[in-house]
Amino acid sequence: MTRVKFMFAAMQAVLILAGPSVPGLAGSNSSATREPYLTHSAQDTGGGTVRLELVPSLASDPAGSLRLRAVLQGPLSGEGATDLYAFNAVLRLPGELVRYVPGSARKGDLLGQDGRDWMVTAAVSPGHEDVLTVGGSRLGAVPGVAVPAGSWELFSLAFKVKGPGAAPFTWEEATFIDARIRSVDVARFVGATLHLDAEEDTSLSEDPQ
Repeated sequence: MTRVKFMFAAMQAVLILAGPSVPGLAGSNSSATREPYLTHSAQDTGGGTVRLELVPSLASDPAGSLRLRAVLQGPLSGEGATDLYAFNAVLRLPGELVRYVPGSARKGDLLGQDGRDWMVTAAVSPGHEDVLTVGGSRLGAVPGVAVPAGSWELFSLAFKVKGPGAAPFTWEEATFIDARIRSVDVARFVGATLHLDAEEDTSLSEDPQ
């Protein structure tokens, strides 16, 4: 009986010292890695920027995936700032580290803040899984929306993790469009680096725009 009590106490001590288990990346040592996180450049604060953020995965996301959302920081100023109708952007992915999960795009609250419906689409270019095109638009002959102060979600996407490392995400040809289908230069899309192995690489990545 004394031996059983001793073994039980030893097992409890091991569990306490080990702490809660955190799933590691495939093929990596979980004890040598930390939770994934994003870093941005120092110039991405204030109104008029679109940045990426890590958010909790949805129930529909596959196991081992991560979800990122694009957030527009208001308020905006300049011509067209009160008439945002649509957006179109190309996101360059680190294809060797992550893969976009088809059908995982979800719309945010920005273009539908007045209760009108809108849609968002996302797809990789055929033969080029590192080039993801994302677009969103209000529906019908309606005016665009203004962007008050605060953070407004454009969309979110799920990505399947392929391996550890520092994964840079950069925007190309990213723009907003007004209700008259004209490009409006009211916001800057800022790139980020997703750190999948935080202890080895802490570099930053920024969209050159």
